[in-house]
Amino acid sequence: MYLERFIDKQKFAEYLDVVKLADDIEKDQEPPLRLVNEIRKALDYTCSLAQNYDLNIGHWVLYALRTETGEIIGTASITEDGHFGQWAQIEYVAIRQDFQNKGFGQFMMQEIFKEIRRHSNFDCAVLTTVGGGKFYEKCGMSFAGEVNFNARLRRFYVRRLA
Repeated sequence: MYLERFIDKQKFAEYLDVVKLADDIEKDQEPPLRLVNEIRKALDYTCSLAQNYDLNIGHWVLYALRTETGEIIGTASITEDGHFGQWAQIEYVAIRQDFQNKGFGQFMMQEIFKEIRRHSNFDCAVLTTVGGGKFYEKCGMSFAGEVNFNARLRRFYVRRLA
């Protein structure tokens, strides 16, 4: 397994199929146009980055967890959080269902934390999820609260990186 910055425009549909899991969208359902456009914009930005880049506000950097044969089994996106400042925001964390509960998600999150340290001076990461949070707690994150937003309960998790 390895984590890489996702820049393979030919595999956009495969990447989006995994991202849909993060938004609780069934595999046979079409993703909302909002999601497709958001990920496409993030892909364009991610492709434009130099090898040594800094995370910055307003631009998502996409990552893919791949098998040794190059199959996409996980996704995550990182940006600078615009609400707290100087925190990394992680979103669209998903592992394909046939690879869940095998340690791949924890491996991906540890690699994401390394990427944040490598490409920023942030000392904290935050994420929100509509799913359960036990996974994030296993990854060393702490529950920070929840809010009902657009008829969906969102849970917030944080982790100090320093």
